[in-house]
Amino acid sequence: MLRLLRKKETAKKAIFWILITVTTLAFVLWGAGAYKEKNKTPNFAGMIFKHRVSYREYQKARLACANNARLRFGDYYSKIEAYLNLDYQAWVRLILLDYAKKERIKVSDKEVVEQIASIPFFVKGGRFSNEIYKTVVRRYLNVQPRDFEEQVRADIIINKIYEMAGKDVKVNDDELRQAYQNEFEETGIDYIKVSPEEFKQKVTVSDDEIKGYYEKNKDYFKRPQTVKVEHIGIPYAPDASSNAKQQAFDKLRFSYQRIKNAKDLKSVAQEPLVYKQTGFFSSDEPIEGIGFSANFSLYAFSLKENETSPIIQTPEGAYVLRVIEKKLPYIMAFNDVKEKIKAAIIEDKSLQEAKDKIQEYKNRCDAESKLDPAFDLKKAGTLLGAEVKSSGLFKRSGRIADINDSKAIIDEAFKLKPKQISGIIAVPQGYFIIEQEKLVNIDEAKFKTEKEAYSKKVLDQKKQEKINAFIEELIKKSGIKDYIGATNTEE
Repeated sequence: MLRLLRKKETAKKAIFWILITVTTLAFVLWGAGAYKEKNKTPNFAGMIFKHRVSYREYQKARLACANNARLRFGDYYSKIEAYLNLDYQAWVRLILLDYAKKERIKVSDKEVVEQIASIPFFVKGGRFSNEIYKTVVRRYLNVQPRDFEEQVRADIIINKIYEMAGKDVKVNDDELRQAYQNEFEETGIDYIKVSPEEFKQKVTVSDDEIKGYYEKNKDYFKRPQTVKVEHIGIPYAPDASSNAKQQAFDKLRFSYQRIKNAKDLKSVAQEPLVYKQTGFFSSDEPIEGIGFSANFSLYAFSLKENETSPIIQTPEGAYVLRVIEKKLPYIMAFNDVKEKIKAAIIEDKSLQEAKDKIQEYKNRCDAESKLDPAFDLKKAGTLLGAEVKSSGLFKRSGRIADINDSKAIIDEAFKLKPKQISGIIAVPQGYFIIEQEKLVNIDEAKFKTEKEAYSKKVLDQKKQEKINAFIEELIKKSGIKDYIGATNTEE
C-alpha cells in the first residue's frame, strides 16, 4: 500500500472518476477486431499482439473493469452488470495496457494517491477516510488495497492514452451551428400510409400456387443438420453477479476431469451440477434451456458422438456437453410446410398490393402538382379517398408516434422543404408519402446563450469519436484471439 496515501488527511475537491467512464467508450467497435478461436481448446485466455494472455491476467483485467463500474454505478451495478460487456472491456483494457508498455507511458505514486483520494466512495466529511477505503476495497471491490492501487495506476495510464488520442481536436463555428441544428431543430409532417396488412384478408392463394412454390423452392425447405445433446453444468441465477458466475465456473472446472471420464454424464450430476438433454436443433436455432449460444452450438456440431466438450460459458450458465445423435440434412415434406408457404405467398402478394397502391397515389400526386402549384397532401387525401395523418413535431433524434422504425421517414422529413411532397418511403410498417408540414428553426438567442457550453459538448463528442477510431484500429492491430468461453483454464 502506498505510504503517502496512508498519511493523506484531506481529499481533493475535484472528483476524479479515473477510467470509470471507459464502460461507455468504443465497445460497439469490438466486432472489427475480435476473433473467436473455433477449433482449439488452449489453456490460456487468448492472444494479443502475438503473445499469450493467461487466464489469471484476463480475470484481473475483468475485475478492474467491474470495479470501475461498481464505483461509478454503486447500488445500480447489480442491475446493469449484464449490459456492461465486461468481457470485451477486459480485452480492450489488456490491449491498451500492452500499447502503453510499448509507448513507455508511466504513472507516479503521487498521481495514484491523488486519484484515489479524490474518489467520493472513500471520502467522509470532506476528508479521505483510511478506514472506509480499506473496507470498501476489500469487501465491496473484492481486492486488497495494494491490488486496487495497481488497478488505479493502470486506469490512469489508459486515461493518458485517451488524452493523447483525443488531443488537437477542435470545433469551428460552422460545425457547432450544424450540430446545434441537428439536435434542436424540429419538424412535423402530414403523411399517407399504405400497409400490407390492409390487403392480407383480400388476397387469395390456390393449392396449385402453394405446390408450385414448394417445387421451385425445395432448397429453401431443406432442414440443415441437426443434433441432440446431453449436458451437465451450473445454470446462473437471473441476477447472478460476476463473482457468482466465476464461482460457478470454478466449481465446474474442479469437476471437469470426473465429468470427462464418466461413461454416463447423468451419474455425476450431483449438487450443484445439473444434467439435461436437448431435443434436436440446428446451428441457427435456440437451444432448449440454453437459448442462442455460438460456443455451445459450435461444439455440438463439431464433436463426435460421445465426445466430451471443454467447459462452455453461455449467458445462461457454464456447461459441458456430449452429442447423443446427429441427423443429416433433409428436405421437409410438403404437408409439413404447406401452411408456412401459404403465409409467405400472402405476405408477398400483400406487399405487392401495397406497393402498387402507394405508386398509384404518388403518380396522381405528381400529375396534380403539375396542374396546381398549391396542391398538397391534404388535397391529395380528399382526391384519392386516402386518410392523411399528422405527426406532430419531432427532432432528428426522436421518433414519430404510431410509426415504428421511423428513422428513414425522419431523415427524409428534414430534407424536404415546407409543403413539398416526398417520394415513396418504404419502412417495415409499409409505404409512406410524406409532406413537411412545417420546420421549427433553432432559437438564435438561446443558441447564443448556450454556445459556449454546447461547444464543450460537441468538442467532447468529437474527441470520443477520435478515441473510438483509435481503439478500433488498435484492436485490429492486436490480432486478438479470444478463447474465453471455450477453454480449460490454467491452474
